[in-house]
Amino acid sequence: MNGPRLSERLTALAEAVPRGGRLADIGTDHAWIPVALLLSGDISYAYACDIGTGPLERAAEHIREYGLADRAETRLSDGLQALTPGECDTVLIAGMGGELMTRILKEAFARKSGTGEDFPGTVKCWILSPHTEWDVLRRFLREAGLAVKEENMVLEDGKFYPVICASPGDPEEAYAAAAAAGIPPRTAERFGPVLTFRRHPAVLRCMERELEKDRKLLSQLREKENRQELSVSGMERIAELENEIRDLKTALDI
Repeated sequence: MNGPRLSERLTALAEAVPRGGRLADIGTDHAWIPVALLLSGDISYAYACDIGTGPLERAAEHIREYGLADRAETRLSDGLQALTPGECDTVLIAGMGGELMTRILKEAFARKSGTGEDFPGTVKCWILSPHTEWDVLRRFLREAGLAVKEENMVLEDGKFYPVICASPGDPEEAYAAAAAAGIPPRTAERFGPVLTFRRHPAVLRCMERELEKDRKLLSQLREKENRQELSVSGMERIAELENEIRDLKTALDI
């Protein structure tokens, strides 16, 4: 049976999943990624988790439709709350902002199973695709001792989507490599140490777009400043934008 046709973004997420493992797809919606990976034989089992009953019903329907009920199950879950450490070795979280994703990870990392296992010790790969607040999530990963091993970025329908693959390891390794290449630290954390180090075409386009937006906003604030209409917070924002523009130009000119 042919599997579902995945969009470019979903394809990038599916390709990041390590082969042969047990996947937990958090915020699974239609469960297209677990279904596709099970049909291709790339994973052995899947937990399709979602906080909404509607999406979970659609996920269960697709799992049955493709005859995968013996290798996949749905769970009504806020983040990883319905999972027990040790059940999966790969976790995929996408379709939400970085702050929410960070909250989900913090709650999950604080839990242990009855035998003392925890998610940081049993999950080998975290695949994370935040839609916003990329730097918030990357900062948490560093604090949690997770290393960014691989990154990708997809431009779909005019929006950039990063794909971060993190595993236990040295969280500073990728950032050290980016710094050695001349990437400003804040830029590496904002746009990804691996993406900026490798000069990924999508992240270069993303940085160019952000540079244009920053310059436009800075010009608008400068006009207000000239008219003496700028608040203290506005002056602080000017300083922030000047630093962001400098860092972006540095990263793009390497």
